[in-house]
Amino acid sequence: MKRNRTYSAVMLFVMLLLASACQPAAQSDELQVKVIVALTQTAAALENPPAPAVVETQLPGDYQPLNVEDCTALRDALSQTTGVPGEIASPVPFEDYVNDKTGFGCEITFSITGQDSITTPATTELAAMGWQENNAYGAAGAGGYVSAYQSGDALCLFTAQVEPADENACPPGQGYIQCMGNLTPDQLLHSVILNCARP
Repeated sequence: MKRNRTYSAVMLFVMLLLASACQPAAQSDELQVKVIVALTQTAAALENPPAPAVVETQLPGDYQPLNVEDCTALRDALSQTTGVPGEIASPVPFEDYVNDKTGFGCEITFSITGQDSITTPATTELAAMGWQENNAYGAAGAGGYVSAYQSGDALCLFTAQVEPADENACPPGQGYIQCMGNLTPDQLLHSVILNCARP
């Protein structure tokens, strides 16, 4: 494609030069200037083709992931507060289990071993950013809890959990609470996961 454009530009140049040879001197000089300008613009266009337009694909379901900018901004703010770099995966399945709707979301995961939970810093930052917790999504167990945060029409499913960093750390048959009680802090993996989408 680029070779064809270059060939066309060269042929245009040759034809314009031939035409200028048949013109009076004053008109010939003016035509040569126009040829040089046209060729310069053509060469610039060939070297710097326009960037392809970004088209966001509509995924099936009731929810669509937060756009890249919003998801990245949320990740960056929580990373700064928790001191843990977050990892983004998008799109991932999204289930609004309160309203029985599904779709796809943008998932952000923060995980760290060897220190206290990062849950409180994360929830504090979400509140400071204007996200409001929706207790209708709340449930808790021995290993953590789930909830959700809303901002406008955006919904983030929130999971906080702690588990052995090594999946083989707990002997078979040993209860979760007993096993976790026997592990040192550096053997515990603390995670906060947000899955965020818009209807």
